[in-house]
Amino acid sequence: KFLLNIFKNINFIKIQKFIRIGFFKVNSKKKKANYKLKITDRVYFPKHFNPQGSNKSQIGDIYKKEIDQLYKTIIYEDKYILVLNKINGLAVQGGSKVKFNIDMALPYLIKGQNNLKLTHRIDKSTSGILLLAKSKEIAREITSLFKKNKISKTYWALTLKSPNKKANIIKVPLSKVLISGKEIMATDFKSNKLAETSYQVLENKNGLTLLEVYPKTGRKHQIRAHLLYINAP
Repeated sequence: KFLLNIFKNINFIKIQKFIRIGFFKVNSKKKKANYKLKITDRVYFPKHFNPQGSNKSQIGDIYKKEIDQLYKTIIYEDKYILVLNKINGLAVQGGSKVKFNIDMALPYLIKGQNNLKLTHRIDKSTSGILLLAKSKEIAREITSLFKKNKISKTYWALTLKSPNKKANIIKVPLSKVLISGKEIMATDFKSNKLAETSYQVLENKNGLTLLEVYPKTGRKHQIRAHLLYINAP
């Protein structure tokens, strides 16, 4: 309501979108649209923000450099999907400390094609293959394949210690726990959220171990939590 009163030429839907992607921030932090402002709060927006411009042009202008770099990570494309080789440090979706993410850049990756959809996510600190669908129908199909474990995923992980077994299957449930004020995924035998990860040791060198890892389920931070459980963080 505050923003609608200040920017009278932006409609409600566009205001919601701008808040969601972090154009408007309160005390330099992203907030949800239903956040209740205090008299001491400061509302921020980008220096080059033009409330009369379109949502698409705003993102394209402000994050042109990041979008150009993201475009260079495209490694495959056909009429159904687009595939990115996501780099470490790039978020797939927005968060409290995320300025730019892949989700907000989707309308710019293909000329004349604004229907790109995320089909899965990869952790910000993980690099790897990201599948984007060119329609809602294809997105639903790919998402369904992930849920049915019909898409195999292979990860490479460096660990500080070598597991006791050269190859094994880890079947340990996970759940969120609060540590030092932060929510992380950890093993929890009381949880009903089953998780399964297979691995094999590829190489040991200079105190590090290279593993090839195959997560059967897709729990958040599953690989990290499971490898920590077997004393190979």
